[in-house]
Amino acid sequence: MEPLKKRHKDEIEKFNSFNKDHQKYIDIKKQLGGQLNEVESVHEELKLLNTDNTVYKAIGPVLVKQDLKEAKETVAKRRNYINDQIKRNDDLIKEIENKRKVHEDNIKKTENQIQQLQLKAAMKA
Repeated sequence: MEPLKKRHKDEIEKFNSFNKDHQKYIDIKKQLGGQLNEVESVHEELKLLNTDNTVYKAIGPVLVKQDLKEAKETVAKRRNYINDQIKRNDDLIKEIENKRKVHEDNIKKTENQIQQLQLKAAMKA
């Protein structure tokens, strides 16, 4: 019975660990979503400009003149990068959810086994 209780406790600890990881990646997903919204906003603003307009890039406290084509390319690269990060993060979330499910099932199995052993012990007594 003691090895079973230890295994049950270990499964709960692993499950809780995956819950923490899951929450961490959910927070990252929210952060990436915010960054993507910001980049999409900039992208929409840049689409409104023509070649006669001046674009500035903030580098620290300084605004530096930037070519419109270069600015659009930079924003497009940033969008692609963030979208890739979101996809990678979503894959990690799915992987963690699958692992959590396995440990959740193991917890239920060990709980049932413990209950059965306790029931057998009670019937013998």
